[in-house]
Amino acid sequence: MTDPIIQRFYSGKAWRNCRDAYVKSVGGLCERCLAQGLIVPGEEVHHKKRLTPANVGDPSVSLDFANLELLCKECHLQEHLQDRQAVTDQSGHACQRVKDGMPVPMTAHVVAGAPGSGKSHYVSMKAGSKDIIWDMDAVAASISAASLHADHGFMMGLLLAMRDAFIQEVAARAGNWETAWFITSSSSDDQLAYFQRRLSADLIMIPATLDECLEHIDKDNSRLDKARDRSLAIKWFLARGSKRLF
Repeated sequence: MTDPIIQRFYSGKAWRNCRDAYVKSVGGLCERCLAQGLIVPGEEVHHKKRLTPANVGDPSVSLDFANLELLCKECHLQEHLQDRQAVTDQSGHACQRVKDGMPVPMTAHVVAGAPGSGKSHYVSMKAGSKDIIWDMDAVAASISAASLHADHGFMMGLLLAMRDAFIQEVAARAGNWETAWFITSSSSDDQLAYFQRRLSADLIMIPATLDECLEHIDKDNSRLDKARDRSLAIKWFLARGSKRLF
């Protein structure tokens, strides 16, 4: 719960004027996302040096532009989670899950690769019974009558909302899961970096050549539109500028 002294500061005119002026001075965009080449509206003005009852009355801390940062909701959430995740394991990794009285890190992996590269198979071989997985094709198939690899464009808005909710839960290290797996076919380095940063995750790129991906697609009987999937794989490699992942 926020201290009453700090609550009064945030509801006061001095802060409102300072906040509005700062937002205008940085163009209204999330500064951390912008540094990653992403255009995301900023929604929260964050104090880099945390406000306390002892320093909130000091304008050089509470009202100084040098101590402010405009963030989107997700960046702001991630920033404050660092305060909440004070429990660490012996290696110093932040975590919230506790097992047998000992803190256990909750890890996350972004698993990326071209269509047909074997991302879902890799995760199925690695994931444990208490792990959570984001696989857009599998989620789409589970909430519709469409097949696993069908075109899910008709419900993309819903899928993206579910994806964002998954990202927020993983970022918050909410729940009692052990490892989170986030599967994506994105070919964009910027977007992959974005997912890594949001999820505090490492990146696992599935090594596969274009020929291997096309062969996997041709042999996969769950793919009803092989021509479309082959085209998506080719476009992925063209976007990466290579016929190999490495």
